[in-house]
Amino acid sequence: MDVIEIRESAVVDFKRDCIETCNEIKEVVNAWIKHEKKRKTSPLRTSNIDIDDFECTSVNFILDQDGGETFLIYCCHGDDVDLAYEILGVAERKLGVPCGCVIYK
Repeated sequence: MDVIEIRESAVVDFKRDCIETCNEIKEVVNAWIKHEKKRKTSPLRTSNIDIDDFECTSVNFILDQDGGETFLIYCCHGDDVDLAYEILGVAERKLGVPCGCVIYK
């Protein structure tokens, strides 16, 4: 293997790992949302969202300037900063990865 093949292999492995983590985050967040929808005292019930349609629609990753990755969680339908912090906390506690959360209408 030459240097270029090694670098290409490392990039492919990195992307694969990030995609797997994105999928895991989406599963964890949607499982939490599903569980919280059943609870009467859920933060979902006091948030500015459409609780029936609320879900994690996608998770993407970005590279920071220092080379570290951050995962962005996208949820819809609604607009609630406190809930966004709650959701990113769920993902960070369960998977130990840095996250951000965007809730859009």
